[in-house]
Amino acid sequence: MGEPEGSASVADSRVPPRIVGAALVAGVLLASLVAVAARLETGYPPGITPPPFAHLLGQPAPAFTLHGLQGPTVSSDDAPAGRSWLLFFAEASCQACDATYPALARASERYPVIVVGAGDRAVLREKLAPHGLVPVAGHDSRWEVNQAYGVPGYPSVLLIDPQGIVRKGAVGTQGLEQVLAAPERKD
Repeated sequence: MGEPEGSASVADSRVPPRIVGAALVAGVLLASLVAVAARLETGYPPGITPPPFAHLLGQPAPAFTLHGLQGPTVSSDDAPAGRSWLLFFAEASCQACDATYPALARASERYPVIVVGAGDRAVLREKLAPHGLVPVAGHDSRWEVNQAYGVPGYPSVLLIDPQGIVRKGAVGTQGLEQVLAAPERKD
């Protein structure tokens, strides 16, 4: 028995191989373009997480002025001219920050330090005082400086060169040691 007139058989409904091949090539090209676009946006291949503060490395450090924990203000302008300096981000309830303060106080003998603190102002002052860090600490009550720098967690630390360019950044209890141990990056 034959097919009724005007109906297509299964064999007739197949897509020609050259169209299938062209569709596969187009799909591969589209996937490649998406991967390239992702790399251009982040600077890293898809699936690779950029290091903390990657968006700031080699860039000028955003300027800021905060109410000081002691004194009227703490500002990025307080960093001494002609010297590299550390910008340390802490949060009042952060136990990892507490563990890092002694090392930060020692690091302040090598580099000037500015602390950007968030959370309870009185608690920050109490925790920083034994380490001599209150005079260099500002309170980021609106989290604006944290947002401007894209702080991913606490504690966080950045090394800023004499020209105000962010050279290194790290997060976590070992972050300060990582920043101090690695040679300064020059772009």
